[in-house]
Amino acid sequence: MLLTLDNPTATNDSLVGPKAARLALALQRGLPVPPGFVLTTAAQGLGLADTALVNAMHQAWQRLHGELPEGWPLRVAVRSSAVAEDTALASFAGLQATLLDVADVDGLHAAVQRVWASLHSAEATAYRQRQGAAHAAMAVIVQAQVPATVAGIAFSHDPRDGRPTPIIEAVRGLGEGLASGTVEPQLWRFGANGEPLQMPRHPLLGREALDGVRALLDAATALFGDGQDVEWASDGQRLWLLQARPITTGHGGGFTDHWPDDDHLWTAAFLNERFTQPVSPLGWSLIAPALATLALGQPLALTGVRQPPQPLLKLWNGHPYSRVLAWQQLYKLFPDWLLPEDASRFYPEGDCSLRHAPATPTWGVHLLINGVRILAKDGQAASPLHNPQAWQRYEAKQAAQLLQLRFRLRHLDEASDPIAAGRTLLRDAQAVADALLLLHRWSIFYADLSYSLLRRLLSARFGAAEGARRAAAVAGAVDSVTTRMNRALAELAAELADESGTTLDALTSDAQRRVERFLSRYGHRAFSLDIYDPPWEADPDGFLGFVRTVRPAPTPGVFGQAQSPLWLRPLAALSRDYLRLREAQRFHWQQLLSFQRQVALALGERWVASGHLPAAEAVFGMSWEELLSGTPAGEVAAQRLATLKRLRGQAMQAQGWHYPDFLRGNAPLAQRQGDDLQGRAVSEGIGRGPARLVHDPTALSRVQPGDILVTPSPDPAWTPIFGTIAGLVTERGGQLSHGAVVAREYGLPAVFGVRGAMQRIREGEIVVVDGGAGVVVRLDQIAVTP
Repeated sequence: MLLTLDNPTATNDSLVGPKAARLALALQRGLPVPPGFVLTTAAQGLGLADTALVNAMHQAWQRLHGELPEGWPLRVAVRSSAVAEDTALASFAGLQATLLDVADVDGLHAAVQRVWASLHSAEATAYRQRQGAAHAAMAVIVQAQVPATVAGIAFSHDPRDGRPTPIIEAVRGLGEGLASGTVEPQLWRFGANGEPLQMPRHPLLGREALDGVRALLDAATALFGDGQDVEWASDGQRLWLLQARPITTGHGGGFTDHWPDDDHLWTAAFLNERFTQPVSPLGWSLIAPALATLALGQPLALTGVRQPPQPLLKLWNGHPYSRVLAWQQLYKLFPDWLLPEDASRFYPEGDCSLRHAPATPTWGVHLLINGVRILAKDGQAASPLHNPQAWQRYEAKQAAQLLQLRFRLRHLDEASDPIAAGRTLLRDAQAVADALLLLHRWSIFYADLSYSLLRRLLSARFGAAEGARRAAAVAGAVDSVTTRMNRALAELAAELADESGTTLDALTSDAQRRVERFLSRYGHRAFSLDIYDPPWEADPDGFLGFVRTVRPAPTPGVFGQAQSPLWLRPLAALSRDYLRLREAQRFHWQQLLSFQRQVALALGERWVASGHLPAAEAVFGMSWEELLSGTPAGEVAAQRLATLKRLRGQAMQAQGWHYPDFLRGNAPLAQRQGDDLQGRAVSEGIGRGPARLVHDPTALSRVQPGDILVTPSPDPAWTPIFGTIAGLVTERGGQLSHGAVVAREYGLPAVFGVRGAMQRIREGEIVVVDGGAGVVVRLDQIAVTP
């Protein structure tokens, strides 16, 4: 019922609430915490009618009198410590009662009653429901009140935006005015070197006191993990820790990178097709190093850029961006006639002339030398004539390696150290993925180059419109793994047409076998490259819902050869080979990501059992480095995951949320937006129908035959519905985006890169998609004259 803060049992969250448990742990680890005691959650159920509880309170009050530091009057602070309070997910700041200056036993009784009552206030109840906090149990902390000359709050990083700049705020006397917002505090902000970046003109704290608060903050961070909000007070002789809790914020703190002197241009192009929602810490830290090195850093070095711009990548509110300067340098030496058509998406206003601005790279013999070195290092993978054969060997090798990796995962429990064995599995799988991405960086380069060259040559021979049509026909003749998957999915949908069950268990045994057979081949596919997003095999009931949206579609015909003159057919064949490999990369990469996801969750389950994580899915709130070493910081991982879910919820509900194409530093870059809906012509044809706005795959069930699908960016896993819709409009992507390739395979009119389409097109309005001209016409906007 009652525990003193020095009692080891007082560190039990479920018994005393996180606030009291943290103070007890800090006291027991030697941090300066005022003495006190806690009425546990069990005491709440008894109430002050219980004689034993009241007697225990009186005895604790007398003991506390003898423990007071010299010169302190007997005054106590009585505060709430609810089980759901001061967690990584919810602070309940100011929503549950705190009573100060309690001077006698009668006042203590009244204060405890008021704290208990505050648990059920309208404000606290509404906040608890909003945060999904199920616990409504309350403990009460009673502590000696510091006779403060100055008090305040300190943050280990900026709570507004996650910037790694510690902050200290201070006021005279007790800090209740600061916590309530009725007093303007003095503020210090510190840089990485510990020197103040901002400080008041007439500071309340000298250098020694500031160092003391910083030391207290560092000690709390070391004890409880990064992201701490610390309340402190000074009695004129010594600093005291009054509270430590995780920083909770509705902003994307920790999901926005802040680089010194960042006035750079950043582009979402290329990445916004692969990560349509805010990305998880694990998902981004797993993929970002390979993207920075293989997709940007090493190719830049090949061109002669000795010092590629750093950093190359960043996050803004969970969305990934890359440096525009890197794309300027990569395409600087390309002549206009060889420049990939999709290159315009990397530059504001699509202005490809910006690629000439950087001083490097330059033409010179170094290009030839670097080319020879690359051919020697990467071998056939770098050769445009041999890369497809290298792919065949890789595919066979990956299949064998995955069999071995899956066998080791099934026997993980037999390892002497399952955690270490699981981490080795993750590293081994990543080595296979790195080999895939090294191979793919050449195939995607040759896909862009060969298709752009083919389209330009056809346009020069037949004119722009006819040349584009013939090039699209060549692309439409590709029998890719995505096309084969779509055919299999359409067949499965037809086979399940008469099934009434909405879950796998509710299907007939024959239907279950058909679904399981499909998932054994394609179940690793997911709607994103983020490892956080479950593949189909991890959510078979959700997959069934998706299957219900699939309808039979015409199979694309192989007619590309007839569209090209005889002298262009070798180039057309090469282009088809590389378009096929472009789709194969996603298929094989997601096999590895799905496996790594299984391993990560297996580790998460073991950390839940050992008490290090609150739930297995918290692994997605860890970084790749944290997953591979050390002991998980459960609260930190849970806080990051909660922030991710909040950011995704905002994006899904479009509550003022946007994903700008370009940033200047961390500010969205304004671009001109005309009245017409102009984009990139990626698949010719005219489509007319009602607009169906779809932010994410959960809304695909609303799409009906004959609709025009309008979306930020479609994932290849969406493409089975391409056979039933009348047209496709996206805000992102280009000629060789996965969705564009498959749209051409199905002869689906499509316009990509329509800026602001999700805001400018209304749900249900009739639109016409001209996939040849790259124009979307809103019929409701056309003035009809008599």
